[in-house]
Amino acid sequence: MIQTLHHIFIFYKRIFLITLIVAIAVCITFGSIGGVCFLEYLGKTYVVTTLFSLFFIYEIMHPNEYYFYYNLGYTKAKLWGFSFLISLVIGILIGLIVRLII
Repeated sequence: MIQTLHHIFIFYKRIFLITLIVAIAVCITFGSIGGVCFLEYLGKTYVVTTLFSLFFIYEIMHPNEYYFYYNLGYTKAKLWGFSFLISLVIGILIGLIVRLII
């Protein structure tokens, strides 16, 4: 179990910072256009941006990296599913923190 979490963390670690930066940039851009507080949508934007980051990084830039995880017993669907669940939890936490701040 610990080994599985470690492997998933390695997979997710590559997209975390990029996803967070892009989500903040999107929220600031559309928040300034629409006139609403951009922080309200940061959690939701993070979850959606994760899927685009996964596609861009692992399907376009590093498609051969799936072989490493496949040899460890993880399919592409498992990796994407775990990554989506992790981003959903992080998105919910961001949303809760923002509601406490605002």
